[in-house]
Amino acid sequence: MSLLQKQSLCMYVFTALISLSSAPSNAQVNVDKLNLDLSKTSVSGLSSGGYMATQFQLSHSETIVGAGIVGAGPYYCALGDIGMALGQCVGKASSAISNTPFIRQYEQYLSDGRVAAISALQDDRVKLIHGTKDTTVNRTAADLLAAQYKLWLPEAQIDYVDSQAFAHHMPTLDAGNPCDISEPPFIGNCGYDGAGEILSFIYKDLNLPETKEALPVQTIDIGDMVNLRGTSINENALIYVPQSCESGDTCSLHISFHGCNQNIDDVGKAYAEQAGYNRWADVNNIVVLYPQVKKSMFMPLNPQGCWDWWGYTDENYANKQGPQIKAIYQVMQALGKGNKQ
Repeated sequence: MSLLQKQSLCMYVFTALISLSSAPSNAQVNVDKLNLDLSKTSVSGLSSGGYMATQFQLSHSETIVGAGIVGAGPYYCALGDIGMALGQCVGKASSAISNTPFIRQYEQYLSDGRVAAISALQDDRVKLIHGTKDTTVNRTAADLLAAQYKLWLPEAQIDYVDSQAFAHHMPTLDAGNPCDISEPPFIGNCGYDGAGEILSFIYKDLNLPETKEALPVQTIDIGDMVNLRGTSINENALIYVPQSCESGDTCSLHISFHGCNQNIDDVGKAYAEQAGYNRWADVNNIVVLYPQVKKSMFMPLNPQGCWDWWGYTDENYANKQGPQIKAIYQVMQALGKGNKQ
């Protein structure tokens, strides 16, 4: 073997080892052992994941008890059009926008039964977070989201945090980039426990975490639970299961949707392990599911790995008939099939 061949072989082995070390764990959770009370499910999300959290909540609020939305704008802000999404929801709005067309579409979905009845939403609790240094989703859009929820819920059930100097990221106590920087993995070291604030507002009276350490997640193959064709959703999701839940205790479910360019292929497990949800879940019998979206340069076109909040899957993207919402709801049901109540 020549020196060049030896060097090539060494480089191949080195690259393979690096690839293996950075690949997600294939440890699987035995979902049959989970005893989930799905009537206490909650959702959260950052950026595109925040839009998805609202869409999922409004579609299935009969089982969703609350939502935490970070760095996102109003329901149906894009009006089913990527040009509108970029023009009025992201960056500096190119023109004045109002809630009128968004509310009109929501009311149409209500009449069609494509979102849950408004009565099912009435007892939900919602935490909204938008930083003063967020230059990705504009403040007008964030304020319109808060205004929408005030139409649907009693004001005491809404908490809008809008005066903190957060950039466009998930604010945490001590993980991630400096708080005024929005860069991968889009986790901000802000001295503010965004995940804890969200879960505590939704569920109230939670036990305080016993650790400040990031708790590891496992992978779960949701492709075995649902047909993901055309959804842009990755077969591999991440999940945190407290020992108590793995042992069969009755637990709640929290679903957290990552933002654009924040999926497992882009940032590994950083969002799932550093956002802060797991340490609260660990002492409060909450399973946390982190579904993942794949980037795609083909149909469905999703080059930044965003959740669908403008219609790249189909025209029903924002209601219960939307491919992504249907898929995650089916995963939710599959995880809860072991409920013994």
